[in-house]
Formats: sequence, C-alpha cells, structure tokens
Amino acid sequence: MEGIKSGELAFLPSDITLLKYKIGSADRMGSPVDKWVRTSRPCHVLVVESAPPGLRGGIYTEVLYEGEKWMARKIDLYPIRS
Repeated sequence: MEGIKSGELAFLPSDITLLKYKIGSADRMGSPVDKWVRTSRPCHVLVVESAPPGLRGGIYTEVLYEGEKWMARKIDLYPIRS
C-alpha cells in the first residue's frame, strides 16, 4: 500500500478478508473481531484512514467497502495507476 493516502481510491483483489472490531476505531489493539467478510470479486475501495492508531502494529488500514468501514491489510491494497 505504499503511497496510498486517506481519501484516495485503492484496488482490492478478490478473496481478501476484511475485518470489523467490536470497539470503535480509536483503540482496536486489544479488541476481538466482531465481523469479517471475504471479497468475492476485485473492486475499488476508498481509503478512510491510512494509518489508524494502535492497530496491530500498523499492518491494517481502514477502507470503505460496500458502504461500510472495514479493516484491510495494507499489503492487500494496490494504488490506482493511470
């Protein structure tokens, strides 16, 4: 996810697991996973927060997928190239 900032679109491949945590976005470090979804097809997502605080060592980022905020691994997101 090198170079993708908050407010930008990113490419998300199929078969990627997205997570939601029980506690709000301010502190997810110790909270359990509440829901998860596996992407069925490649799509574009909006990066909501490129580096959320306290989230598992900074390996996840918050994205907007199908109208909801989810956490995606940064290595699963690709920048949009023109």
